[in-house]
Amino acid sequence: MTSGLWLDMKLKNNLYKNTKVSRECLCQTSKKYLGYSLLHHHHLMQSWFKLDRAVTTGRAVRSRMTHNNKSRLKAFYGAMNTTGSRVAPEVVKKLNLKGAESLIDIGGGPATYACHFCLHNPKLRATVFDLKTARPHALQTIKQLGLGGRVRLVEGNYLKNKTVD
Repeated sequence: MTSGLWLDMKLKNNLYKNTKVSRECLCQTSKKYLGYSLLHHHHLMQSWFKLDRAVTTGRAVRSRMTHNNKSRLKAFYGAMNTTGSRVAPEVVKKLNLKGAESLIDIGGGPATYACHFCLHNPKLRATVFDLKTARPHALQTIKQLGLGGRVRLVEGNYLKNKTVD
């Protein structure tokens, strides 16, 4: 048997087999899939390896995330959705939006929080304002949660746009 933290895989008949934990966390069909988060952190490692240079020079050691790299974007938005899907159901219980009719989520990425607020508040409609690169990921979340009529997307950059229509 091998061990890699909690991602144990059992050896049987010279083949490795997922344990319950690795099956839940490493299979894309699982609701507990962590692969996007692991991949996103992998992409960030080059920056972390240069942390000492950033601290001593006071300058960034990487350019901003490239919006042309589909693999990195999928990992980034997938990681946001994974984390949001675990946290948002708890957050929505703590914020009383009773009587609210609309919500705007600025920089809402894959629309995870906006969707969960709508699921928890049946009369609520949400607008997610984010970059064009977030759109396919947000549409996927909205479709999966059946909120096409209640969550809309507006493309823009909150660092440049003054208002959201």
